[in-house]
Formats: sequence, C-alpha cells, structure tokens
Amino acid sequence: MRQFNNRQFIINALIAAPIIFVLVIIDLFYKKLFFDNPGFFDRPGPVQHDFVLFGIRSLAHSNSTFFSTLNLSVPDSIHNLFGYLIAIFLSIWLLFSKNKFRVIAIAITIGGVLGNTIDRTTYGFVRDIIFTPWFDKGTFNLSDLIIMTGVGLVVLSLLIDIFTSRS
Repeated sequence: MRQFNNRQFIINALIAAPIIFVLVIIDLFYKKLFFDNPGFFDRPGPVQHDFVLFGIRSLAHSNSTFFSTLNLSVPDSIHNLFGYLIAIFLSIWLLFSKNKFRVIAIAITIGGVLGNTIDRTTYGFVRDIIFTPWFDKGTFNLSDLIIMTGVGLVVLSLLIDIFTSRS
C-alpha cells in the first residue's frame, strides 16, 4: 500500500475546488436565467421551446428520479441529507485519491450533486429545464448531465486502473 502525503491532499483540493465552484456557478446561473426569467417562458402549455434535438421548459421537480423509480416519496430533508452525504463521501475520496484523472472526475460529480442539492435546499425542489422532444421521458437539468458525466469518468478511471494493474 502506497503512503499518502499532505502535499497530495493539498494538490487534490487545489485541482478540485475550482472545478466544483465553476460547475455549481454555471448550473445555478443557467437555472436562474431560464427558470426564473418570466419573459423567456411566455407561451402557454408545458412545452415552451422545442429545438428538435432538445427543448426547454421549466419544471419544479420535487422528487428525485432515483426515489421515484423505486416508487418512494421521500421528504426534502432526506433528499438534502442524501445529497450532502454523497458530496462529503466523494470529497473524502477525492482528497485521498492518487489518480489525477479520478480527482477531476469526482470533482465534476460533486459539482453536479451540489447544484441539485443547493436547489433542493433553497427552493424545496430542483429546477429542471431540459428535455428531449424526440424521446420525452422527463425533464432534467445541467446538474444531472454533470453528475452523469462525472460518474461515467469515475467508472472509466476505475476500469483503467483494473486493466492496467493486470498487465
């Protein structure tokens, strides 16, 4: 087992902090721009703007897709706790990781988790805006895309570790 040093801890924090900060700011800014701008949503009906590949509509999503899939109605306090616990766990993993690619991937995931958790804490719901008109199975937001990208990159980093350690 390799030894971990304090320098590595600080470097990981310095890599991750700006990534998390920028992603959260971008997410909150675009939600503010599209969700809270009454002039943008001036058409009646649920579909506001359909751009063929994607559409934009404002939707206050009070439950999470994860818990909805399980047919569970979960109180906001549990959602908030769940989001913050995930962010804390990922932060600890990030700070002690020796793989820089994984540090970046985890930071991306944390940025998405915090974007949705801040929404849920501030508003009591997540502000979902994006949908796919050609496969309309729900509305999501940039944080959801950020989370999926981050998780995909974390899985990729783990697979790379597995396959490179075998050779």
